[in-house]
Amino acid sequence: MKYHIAAHGDDTPVFTRALNHALQLTLQNQSKQMLIKIGQLQNAKGIMSDVLGEATVKKLIKDKQITFNINQDTITIYLEGDRTKRTNFSGGTVFAPWETSSSLENVLSDHRTHDSVFVPWLTDELTAYLAQHSSTAI
Repeated sequence: MKYHIAAHGDDTPVFTRALNHALQLTLQNQSKQMLIKIGQLQNAKGIMSDVLGEATVKKLIKDKQITFNINQDTITIYLEGDRTKRTNFSGGTVFAPWETSSSLENVLSDHRTHDSVFVPWLTDELTAYLAQHSSTAI
């Protein structure tokens, strides 16, 4: 299923709400895997560091994956940029904050994507996304 946040840009509470939704979907998915797909790995710094913690984001950038225990479940979070090699993410929830329209289309057509959560950077990106896709607001 496709989900989106009905807001845009550099907003920590919005990012946190979308990430929490992606984590809930991950916990419900049998694979217990989530991919964070961003344009450039450096985009993981800033809000993502504020929410996940700087050490976690540094590890994600370096290793491209990290494992967490949440509510007695073990989940693995992977990180991919548009110009990085694919990770061992085999399928599950894809959290796509601030992806461009063309990169987002690649995410949505990727066979590994079971559920997606999109956080637009610009209002126009949300408008274009909703014009092409049936998506549930979170």
